[in-house]
Amino acid sequence: MRTKKKVLQTSSFGGVAYCYSQENCGKRKMILFLYWICKTSLERRRKPGSKRSLYTYWRDFKMLYRQVNSEYVDANDKPEVVKYIDGTLKPEFKLRTTSKSKPVAGPDDLLLLLVEHWARDEFVFPTEDDRHDVATIMLF
Repeated sequence: MRTKKKVLQTSSFGGVAYCYSQENCGKRKMILFLYWICKTSLERRRKPGSKRSLYTYWRDFKMLYRQVNSEYVDANDKPEVVKYIDGTLKPEFKLRTTSKSKPVAGPDDLLLLLVEHWARDEFVFPTEDDRHDVATIMLF
């Protein structure tokens, strides 16, 4: 199994550590990296990409930068990169800002579930408290 140190040192461009070093990785290269992600990954999809996935790449980039340089990305560069994401990349690549709708059980569904387990279930329990415990455990 390859260790993190070996992965950081092996690359055809002089190693990942070389690419992420402070001298070679300024604000422009950070922005260029995010633009490249949008161009190669998010733009090729049939549906528009989400801004959240781009922020995930940005977060991973910052973590790798910190691991290589043993210090955080410059505090002045962070808001400018975020401003670039919101101001330029979001309209250019039509990134979604809303999350997908997820089905959620409502109070009527909860009532049906409780009635089914507490009233209509014919399974035999040692005590009726066990029946209520099983229904409560199924809810959580």
